Amino acid sequence: MVCVMRFRSPISLLKSLLIAVSLASFALWVYVENFADKESMIIKLVQVSLAPYFWQFALGIFASLNYQRLKSRFAGKALILTVAYSVLGLTLLQFLPSGTAYAITAPLLYATIFALGSCTPEVTKATLRGWDVSYGLYLVHMPIINIFIEMGYVKSWLAYGVAIVLSITFAALSWKYVEAPILRRPI
Repeated sequence: MVCVMRFRSPISLLKSLLIAVSLASFALWVYVENFADKESMIIKLVQVSLAPYFWQFALGIFASLNYQRLKSRFAGKALILTVAYSVLGLTLLQFLPSGTAYAITAPLLYATIFALGSCTPEVTKATLRGWDVSYGLYLVHMPIINIFIEMGYVKSWLAYGVAIVLSITFAALSWKYVEAPILRRPI
């Protein structure tokens, strides 16, 4: 017997495909992080592709499509979510492989990111004073984290703190000396 799904619109078909591809991506990510032979050339190639990370991109699409609902749910909870994620993540890293710890804490991380990103303009203006370090932080955090991982500093509270400080510092330098000057140029 063949199962045929009917979709109300092309949009519902696209949403279903997005969910299916995201679940497959997440399953691939869990496999690669927890069970795969990290020395295999195929696994190394998969790790540098979009395939095991697409699910995170899809969560961003979901957040964008449901922005108002998520904003009201996480408004005013940035500090508590940040502390909860930090404590839970660092605690789990003491007992579990990093991929497993991340899989468990990922929903809390994304809630934290959303809460931080949806702070009121007044809070953002008061804390950042016009500095938009988000793009720089996006660019520099993973190379810094990867250096710490390569050096074996994955279960250290000090390394965690240093990685955060370095990421924010390099993001601020990027804003001040690269991004802001370019944005001030006439088009």
